[in-house]
Amino acid sequence: MQIKKLKLKNFAKFTDFECEFDGKVTHLVGVNGSGKTTIGLTAIWACLKGISEKSVSNQLIGERFRFIGNSKTSADIELTVFDEKTKTEVTIKNHITKQTNSITCEPVKDKNWLNELLSVAFLSAKNFTQLDSKKQAILLGIDTAKYDTELKSLKEEYTLLNRDYRNIGELVIVQETATVDIYKLTQEKQKVESEYYNKQKKIDEANRLAISRDEKIAQGKQKIMEIDIQLKELTDKKSLIDKWLKDNPSFKKEKDIAKPDMTEINKQIQNAEQINRQATEYETYLQKKKDKESKQKELNKNKEAQDIAIDARIKYIKSFKFSFEGLEVDDEGGLLLNGRPIKDTYFSKGELEIIVAKLHAFKNPELKTRFIDDFELLDDDNKIKLIDILLKEGFQVITAETGKESKGQSSILLRECKKVDEYTKKEMLL
Repeated sequence: MQIKKLKLKNFAKFTDFECEFDGKVTHLVGVNGSGKTTIGLTAIWACLKGISEKSVSNQLIGERFRFIGNSKTSADIELTVFDEKTKTEVTIKNHITKQTNSITCEPVKDKNWLNELLSVAFLSAKNFTQLDSKKQAILLGIDTAKYDTELKSLKEEYTLLNRDYRNIGELVIVQETATVDIYKLTQEKQKVESEYYNKQKKIDEANRLAISRDEKIAQGKQKIMEIDIQLKELTDKKSLIDKWLKDNPSFKKEKDIAKPDMTEINKQIQNAEQINRQATEYETYLQKKKDKESKQKELNKNKEAQDIAIDARIKYIKSFKFSFEGLEVDDEGGLLLNGRPIKDTYFSKGELEIIVAKLHAFKNPELKTRFIDDFELLDDDNKIKLIDILLKEGFQVITAETGKESKGQSSILLRECKKVDEYTKKEMLL
């Protein structure tokens, strides 16, 4: 499908304009401001795509009414396209007011047909290259946003995990040491001491009783001697005493027991603090080792998730079958060709025209039209080469170039937004 005719009424600076386009190449020629871009790009966009977009309230988005000229309160665009498949002409009309616009397609009634007719960003390489790389990729249908968001989240998580991992610090191996139960040792010591003191107390008590009994016996004997004269009267008593002495012999004095040696247990208690400090260091080492191993597992798991997300992203991108090699999408979702953004900084004008034309063909547009702005910037050889390539690809070519002379039969010479046959001699000299 190609553009055949264009009519403009009160559109921008065009009061009443009409032109026909060649099926192969049409050259729009004129000085700056003569209306070349308006005809080759803006009017087509306003008719087919941009101006037909509406908000929810059915009003024009933004300030689309800026297309309305000064002579009336409305503007009209009429675009005639020729469908080579059906050999049918379709006339698209757009009546624009400050509030809204009215679009008709004859004989086609399906509005979706119009919406799918042209992606205007592909119409001009200049337009396409002015988009950022991410928008270019999205325009091709490659939107890696969900993959990029997931990867960004995983990388942020990895940064935090890695920070925690580093904060744990280096592991210094600590000798394994078991803690000593000082309380148990002290209890054991107290038990040994208590047993000793209890036994010694019994021995002391027995010895005290034995000494007391010996003193009483000695006193008894002394009394017997003193009352010897009373022996007779006290015979019975003596017999009783003798009997008592016989029944109660004097106690034998026990020897003191040896005090237990507390050296070893005291040494254990003294060393317990140092041992327990070493044991605590070992426990801290084990916990630190456990924390690092756990954090390393989290890092590995995150890295695996990143690899899976990257693979899914690559698989998604590779699912697009481009018309030429070297196209890729960077980490930010931007379109690249051989590792470079598709911008005039990285490619020549001629290269960009070919690249965008191929991308245009990849989108399989119904309307195969190329608008080449600033055509005069190309040298003669590249002009011929570029047009030949585009024509072989089946494109209709519309060029815009600065000049004051017609380029031949397929040229439209413009001056002050009007079609003219020639510039005056005075104007040619300016």
